[in-house]
Amino acid sequence: MQSNNKKKAILVIIVFAVICFVATGIAIFLTNKGIISLPKRKIANKQETSKEDIFQIKSLEDKFSFNTITINRKNYHSGKKIQIDDVEAFYPIEVDYIQISGLKDKTIQEKVNAEIKNTAFAQIDNNEIEEKKLANVSIISEITGNFSNVLSIRFRKEIRQADYSWDASDSFITLNFNLQTGEQIAFTDLFTTNAGTKNIIAKSAYNSFAEQYIDKIHYLEDKDIWNWDGDMNKIDYSEVEDRVFKVLQNYDRFNQYPFYLTERSICVKIQNEEITISMRDFYNQIAIYNKYAKSNIFEKEDNKQQYVFTLEDEEDVFYRKLEKIEDNLFVDIKMFDLSDNGKKDETKKDELIQNAEKQIEECKQYLSKNKNKSIVLAIWNEIYNDGEKEENNYYFGKATMSKEYFSSTFFNKALEWEQTDHFTGDPMGPHLITFLMDQDKNKNIKLEMKYPY
Repeated sequence: MQSNNKKKAILVIIVFAVICFVATGIAIFLTNKGIISLPKRKIANKQETSKEDIFQIKSLEDKFSFNTITINRKNYHSGKKIQIDDVEAFYPIEVDYIQISGLKDKTIQEKVNAEIKNTAFAQIDNNEIEEKKLANVSIISEITGNFSNVLSIRFRKEIRQADYSWDASDSFITLNFNLQTGEQIAFTDLFTTNAGTKNIIAKSAYNSFAEQYIDKIHYLEDKDIWNWDGDMNKIDYSEVEDRVFKVLQNYDRFNQYPFYLTERSICVKIQNEEITISMRDFYNQIAIYNKYAKSNIFEKEDNKQQYVFTLEDEEDVFYRKLEKIEDNLFVDIKMFDLSDNGKKDETKKDELIQNAEKQIEECKQYLSKNKNKSIVLAIWNEIYNDGEKEENNYYFGKATMSKEYFSSTFFNKALEWEQTDHFTGDPMGPHLITFLMDQDKNKNIKLEMKYPY
């Protein structure tokens, strides 16, 4: 009897061990596939770092600079001009490509320009044109990222059928240059060597596919999602999860996937799926802002810096200030001159800039006498002159609050606002203040607002 009991006990132990082994194996598999996340063990002392960790973004308050190169657009066309109506006309082949100037090293500059031009023209396929009887093929190049000595370009292809209807090609042709050398940057260069790229891809793919799924629900199934509360559990995401799983099945961090950059995101193509990686979400694993930045390679240097993940200024912006000037003063000022060429008034611009700087100075004087206070100042100014009509749309917002609240809460929210996308018809600066106040329902903030109506 005792012998039988021993055998039963041993059998129970063996079965339990097998279950634990299988469960552990499944957990490791699912974790590696990015389907589940296991809690990370906390390290009491120093975290082990790799050599490339020196390139990681340490804080969301880190700054970066845009490249001070000049962008020149070149246009090529061939064939007989086709005139559709009084307005629209095109050539059978049109190539729009970019050339740069402003690098000190002209050999590198020529190398970059040659590769951009050759890549643009390589998208023209004469056999395709003849076989499909295409009326037009247009190649358009677009600079998507131009910062920290990195230049990122994507090429789009548009075609017109014989009946002149047009469509965009789904090709994903990109170039990403290290302007120090003129060499191409690989996908792995974007991250620190200890980055969890599979986890980054898993989370980003899920977010990207979920957004596409919601769009499909709205546009194809005509369901109202404008008031959707963001609760993922209310939507069937089996389709999304299946796409994510397929991407992760064959993902290898050492593969050189095609990609392009913006100042906020990385768009990469894996297994024929386009995935957008929000760099802010993984900032301490991102290396691209710092990896190639420390070098004096431009003919014209510009010391102006912006916080990481903020968008590049538009072409018509003549004044931009986005910074925490002092520990208790944050300013967000943007001024546009949308006037027709030849109608731009430099005197008017100077006047508006001086007025903004006067506002900043008044804030400083107030804060020097009120040490326990902080201010967020936002100005958005648009001037327009077409020769017949002149407009100056001036939006102003100023929020005064306690220094403690600014330091602990408001500044971080203001910075987050600038580093993420928003959809609003209101001017970004003043809307920042009203939006954050509405979020906090804070009655202790003194608000001053001015609008042009």
